[in-house]
Amino acid sequence: KLTAVFGYNQNNRKEFEDTVVIPNLNLMLQTVTYNFRSNTALLNEKLNLITGLQGLNQRNQNKADEALIPDAAINDIGGFAVLNYFPARDLNFEGGIRFDNRSISTTEMQTPDTYFPKLNRSFANFNFSFGSSYRIKRIVWRANLATGFRAPHTSELLSNGVHEGTLRYEIGNKDLKTEKATQIDFSIHFEKEHFSFYINPFFNRIDNYIFLSPSDSINNNLPVFYYRQIQADLSGVEAGFHWHPHPVDWLHFESNYSAVFAIDKAKKNLPLVPANKIQTTFKAEFKTKGRVKFENIFVEHIYRFSQNRIAVYETSTPDYHLLHAGLIFQITAKNNTFEITAGVKNMLNTKYVDHLSRFKYIGINNAGLNAHIGLKWEFRTGEK
Repeated sequence: KLTAVFGYNQNNRKEFEDTVVIPNLNLMLQTVTYNFRSNTALLNEKLNLITGLQGLNQRNQNKADEALIPDAAINDIGGFAVLNYFPARDLNFEGGIRFDNRSISTTEMQTPDTYFPKLNRSFANFNFSFGSSYRIKRIVWRANLATGFRAPHTSELLSNGVHEGTLRYEIGNKDLKTEKATQIDFSIHFEKEHFSFYINPFFNRIDNYIFLSPSDSINNNLPVFYYRQIQADLSGVEAGFHWHPHPVDWLHFESNYSAVFAIDKAKKNLPLVPANKIQTTFKAEFKTKGRVKFENIFVEHIYRFSQNRIAVYETSTPDYHLLHAGLIFQITAKNNTFEITAGVKNMLNTKYVDHLSRFKYIGINNAGLNAHIGLKWEFRTGEK
């Protein structure tokens, strides 16, 4: 079985002054993607081979006096092969290899405030993965060892200006190297008819880890962040359960916990690491009949731990609780189905700031009490 997918996207960002659109464009971004994939069954379907080729061509062109990154062209290409082997019904092995190459070419630019040098660089790397899963009655065990590769992006290499989307003054590093990661992870999944549980610890060693580092400098009244590299160790765990007690199977109780820890080679904390989180949801599902069907209602509680594992020039964040609620119902009329979702977020109007919020450094909190409503319309034609 062979599958081919192509994509093209052009994004034009215009500059506004009062209510008049200025003809010149700030930025033109053109992206072409392609994806070929082949799936072949061998050895009476006990062996499955997947091969593929993926690529991207992206060009950005500035059409304004100010620029965060220069005009650039990026070409990505990657080929992969994955082999699945099923020696027994409850046992599976999977292995894969992949090669990637990224080339970046930029033009020399001079804006009123910034100079961008010309840059031509190429990044390439081989990666592999190997994993296995084994089921023993109601328990599924999984283990995986894999390497990873990520080439630096244009913004990480050459940024030198205000990033309006993050409200930071970001400065890139043209000498950044390729990120190379090695990760090992395990998982245990237990499942019964009315109860399931999982736990998934992991460890990831990343050489040349690219990150945004805060500083004590101010530029254009905004904090200055630098793109830097260092060896990083990321570890953590995800765990959770789902319970819907019998005979009240319409009632669901779910809770999960996630934690990430990130340190450098000197055992110092890395910046911009999310705080640990517990998320708990009570949901009631209903099987009603008629044109108006009430599907479910839920209440969700989120607890974010305080984040005191911070880097130099980074500020800590206190813990907080959030409470959300919502419901979903359907309305059917002839060949049309309308699904309506509605809810309230931050019901207690908690005053808080997320540790990764881009507004944190200018003293703006996250959203307080707010409501939302959504409508999805499904319609069928040609039916009597």
